[in-house]
Amino acid sequence: MELPIDREGYCKKGLKEELRIGEPVIYGNPNDFKFIRSLGNSLGRDAARLHHEAQTEASRAETARLEGDNIAATTLFSSAFQKEKQVAEMLEPGMQVEPIRSFLHLNAARLAIEFHDMESARHMAADAMRGIPPTDLLDDFRQVLEASSRPEAPAPQGEQIADDKARYRKKPTTLTTNLSRRNRFLGQFLTLLPEAEMVDIITSDFEIASYLLFSGLWQFATQIRMVIGHPRPHPGHPGPALINTGKQDLAIEREKARTDDVSGLYAVKAAIAEGRLQIGVHTKDEIHGAAYIIRTRDGGIHGYIGSAEFTQSGLIHPLQLMAAVTDGHCTELARLFDFLHASSHKINEPLTALIDRHLREYTPYQVYLNNDTLFRETVVQRSRTYVKKREQSSETTLAFPERQAPRVAAYSLQQTYGPLLSDLRRAFDRDDPLLRLPIYYPMAYARRPAESVEDRKEENRQRQVVGLVRTTMLKRFESSWKAFQYTCEDLLLKVMAA
Repeated sequence: MELPIDREGYCKKGLKEELRIGEPVIYGNPNDFKFIRSLGNSLGRDAARLHHEAQTEASRAETARLEGDNIAATTLFSSAFQKEKQVAEMLEPGMQVEPIRSFLHLNAARLAIEFHDMESARHMAADAMRGIPPTDLLDDFRQVLEASSRPEAPAPQGEQIADDKARYRKKPTTLTTNLSRRNRFLGQFLTLLPEAEMVDIITSDFEIASYLLFSGLWQFATQIRMVIGHPRPHPGHPGPALINTGKQDLAIEREKARTDDVSGLYAVKAAIAEGRLQIGVHTKDEIHGAAYIIRTRDGGIHGYIGSAEFTQSGLIHPLQLMAAVTDGHCTELARLFDFLHASSHKINEPLTALIDRHLREYTPYQVYLNNDTLFRETVVQRSRTYVKKREQSSETTLAFPERQAPRVAAYSLQQTYGPLLSDLRRAFDRDDPLLRLPIYYPMAYARRPAESVEDRKEENRQRQVVGLVRTTMLKRFESSWKAFQYTCEDLLLKVMAA
């Protein structure tokens, strides 16, 4: 069995040449998987090896299945899946290695289905959709999600009725809110996204971070177009700016605080670059409220109009009201959108710059030491200058003692320690010390000098050990005379017992 990545229909955009389809993958060749440049040669070789092994095991699994050995087929499919999954997970959305990343995830998902691991198949498909898969693969991922969600056995009649009711509840209704236990607009929007072909949005307010609310779902749409109202001037930054960067920054920072993961912005950036996400600002008239037009693959069109702006609060806040519009009104709404979109000012460049700033990786030095504000607030400072500056607005008068000129104190080691200092010098003398430490240097008492090379090495080693122990004892005496006394007593007992 050949993996889908090797089928002729999937070998597009030079993919066949990149993967050397039809040629054996040479293990250890740094040119294998050369498209994964960001992994480096070592990981690139590992990726090529694992992918080749997955291909081989998938082919063996298909052969075993044809021969009726289902146990062997399941084992081989499972092993092939694990290896292809490992390669796919090497590629993060920010590496810009599409369509390879999507192909590998699709391979892994289909292999999981082969041995009926539907949860893993859904996981691989969902992880692939965190990036920006090519439009010609969207139907493949839809099929994977559909196949992995399909029950393997017919449901009992009671469960079937419950499922029918659940599907009925998901159908668009006339009025939606974001109130709990009611028809939620966000829920209906998320239900339609996997089947969406094109999404058009008119909104008076907009946050790029809102795409993170349904990352992995909006990517199913072939194209998303947005017309947003002209942002109100940010306090302290008046002017005709087309994007309120302060508001956008705050929204992204809120998402960072909530999940500590903004990797979904890589897909937003890629979609903007490819033209699949088009965002423009309407500057001629003010826009109040929001409208959503979703065209699905089956030719259907769903329209909503109301107050749910394309912001996190607008999509989640319970007091937003949205009404579904009829087909005829959807057509009129679509014509209005086309008119506004054609005259809007595109903001691709400032949005890309905004996203780049939040995706930039910083070193610890840049984060902690180069941030003066953070440094001042976290480092404890008690200097006079610091205290005076911090307390200058206080009504309390600060008083510090007057600095006095330093005075030299007369001090003499000889007068302080007297004969003890002489005893220490004799005990630790370099040439003839009292503290000989014979238990560490027994070769100093040999009857004849060392002659062989090994004996001379051993004698030199023992001499170095004695020097090290003497230094340690001096440091111990410096820290505590009582500890030094105990050490000397212990050594004396060991020498006497030897």
